Amino acid sequence: MSIDPNPIQNNLLIEFEDSNEATIEIFTENGQLLMLKTITSSQNNINTSNLQTGMYWVKLTSNKGTTTKKFIKN
Repeated sequence: MSIDPNPIQNNLLIEFEDSNEATIEIFTENGQLLMLKTITSSQNNINTSNLQTGMYWVKLTSNKGTTTKKFIKN
């Protein structure tokens, strides 16, 4: 999984190799779940304008496994 840009402003682009259905979860630095979304394409633009400035984790789960990365919201 790749996320771009990092740090972000209002949109987070998430790309992954598997084009099958996957789940995206966004967590606070303390582990609070903020967003849960099912996606069906390998390239997804997530609106993050409602997030406050800080560090977050994005977790992608697909049939190929789970990947977690951190990103920063400016």
